[in-house]
Amino acid sequence: MSEKVEVSSYSNLTDGYRKFSYTVINAGLDHGHCKEIVDSAEKEIYNRKIENHNLSKGLNELADKIERNKINSLTTSQKLDEIFKSITHYELHPEMIPWVGKDYFKQDFKVLLLGESHYLKKDTTYHHDLDDWYDGVRKGVKNDTAGIKTREILQNFLTGKSKTIYRNTELALKETEYFSSHIKSPYTMVSFMNFFQRPAEVSGNSIKVFPKDVEISSKVLTEVIKVLMPDVVGFTSSLAFDAAKKGNATFFLKDKKVLFFRTSLPATAWWNNKNKKYKNATGREHFITCLNKFSRQRITRASSGRR
Repeated sequence: MSEKVEVSSYSNLTDGYRKFSYTVINAGLDHGHCKEIVDSAEKEIYNRKIENHNLSKGLNELADKIERNKINSLTTSQKLDEIFKSITHYELHPEMIPWVGKDYFKQDFKVLLLGESHYLKKDTTYHHDLDDWYDGVRKGVKNDTAGIKTREILQNFLTGKSKTIYRNTELALKETEYFSSHIKSPYTMVSFMNFFQRPAEVSGNSIKVFPKDVEISSKVLTEVIKVLMPDVVGFTSSLAFDAAKKGNATFFLKDKKVLFFRTSLPATAWWNNKNKKYKNATGREHFITCLNKFSRQRITRASSGRR
């Protein structure tokens, strides 16, 4: 060699060879087996990165599996309620705790359906004050909570007190591949909650959405996802979906590899009208198509041992 190169200190002979080879190559020289040694070292570094990535991925999957087993071990609604009530909003408004079908945790394909918002009586206004509502303050109200009791509303539906939104959703669920073979109501196998955690100002109308509604509703949804660990989340309200997207809840779903889709409200004309957004399908048809697609996808992945 006609040029002199200096090598920093090294801990062993192999390390010394590598540092010498890197120094030679970096100096624009090529001597003996230097390039081979550098290429071999680079390959080893790359393989080590892949191993570390796979190890990290494996640990995350193990943690996810442990969490799922912990949730699946819940045998009573009391235990589930204890977890839900650790969520601040449900501690203040326990009536709004999500509906969880009695067979939900037995399913290979877990579905969480999201409606839009609850309603209170026409002359009730205490929920119009966002700060009071989210602080749990109920001014001058004694018994007006029936409209926000999520579980009671669904239970009433199952016992014959029909509501268009739940009836239309149930009929659509029965047309899907996964739920069609079940004799019981699919609501015994799915979970349900309204996305917005404050009732709409006017009964029958959409809620006037404020930034605080977006922030808290999105946060509550992410907390519920951690508890229920669904495979898919179905937004049956464009207003709810847009707010969830704005509040980064959909980003959370993607990060957790939870599938999701949006469709129109089952109680509106759009449920049975064709929509360009759904490739000229109706809201009901789009709902069925998405659940069929995702159930096949999720069950195939589960059979191969993947999340």
